[in-house]
Amino acid sequence: MVPVSALAHVGHNPFLSVPVMIGGAFLLSVCSQADAFIAQAFLAQFSTGAIVAFLVFGPMLDLKNTLMLVPVLRGRLVALLVAMAAGTCLVIGLWLNLQGAA
Repeated sequence: MVPVSALAHVGHNPFLSVPVMIGGAFLLSVCSQADAFIAQAFLAQFSTGAIVAFLVFGPMLDLKNTLMLVPVLRGRLVALLVAMAAGTCLVIGLWLNLQGAA
């Protein structure tokens, strides 16, 4: 549904590609085995850091798991868990992108 040119424009931006792929991993809610095949489809459009962030964040948290955590844990703890996982993956992905650009 998204044009390849727009996807490539976002994917080659070292700062924008990582949060986009983290958001995609969160929304897709697929298992960790399927994440690898989905990431392989994005290899030409997205940077290495974005692909790694997608592969690391997807198995940790997704929309389905977050919705299951909310009734069991306090909302603040769930938000902290999501923020810490996303922040860590963001930093690692950005670091990989900037290392590759140097």
